[in-house]
Amino acid sequence: MNSRVFGRRALWAVLILSLIGFGLSVESYREIKRTASGEPTWCSFGSFADCEKAFRSSYSKLWGRPTSLYGSVTYLFLAWIAMLGLKKGGPFALASLFHLGLLSFPLIGVTCYLAWASFIQLKILCPICVAIYLINMAIVGLVWWTCWQIAPPYDSIIRWDIRTLFGDFRRTTWTVLVVALIIALIILLGSMDSVN
Repeated sequence: MNSRVFGRRALWAVLILSLIGFGLSVESYREIKRTASGEPTWCSFGSFADCEKAFRSSYSKLWGRPTSLYGSVTYLFLAWIAMLGLKKGGPFALASLFHLGLLSFPLIGVTCYLAWASFIQLKILCPICVAIYLINMAIVGLVWWTCWQIAPPYDSIIRWDIRTLFGDFRRTTWTVLVVALIIALIILLGSMDSVN
């Protein structure tokens, strides 16, 4: 099978998984809000499967904001990279897979940390959290396996990245704009959290 076709199929799968992960993060955020207002959550089934305990713990927040906000932004970012690889005339699919592979390192680190916090520190099973961990591991596994199978031309992709980031004023401006929009989205979500 052609490596580009194989890569595009993997990108479609990453896009679908990212959108599912985004939906789970939004649901997690809603359940965190319910817990904060004293309402019960639908995902608590006793002392062991207790979302409320997970959402009340210090591990559910980072810099005073629910981790589900950061998860939502991360999934949108992953979906955006996958869509760029699928777009005709946009960055080629192999480059998107390479970038997803790079982003999967912090993704797996965060997933392992949160799983450690949930299973070892809190000794609970949060169904939403476990579903998110599984989505993350599926994305990481799929991207790494695809990159291993098709062996993208890493040297040329890195050179292409450098040219894209620093090649001319328009490209550099576009890169800065995208980074600024991601930061603005995080701030907007955080301000919505503080208002609620």
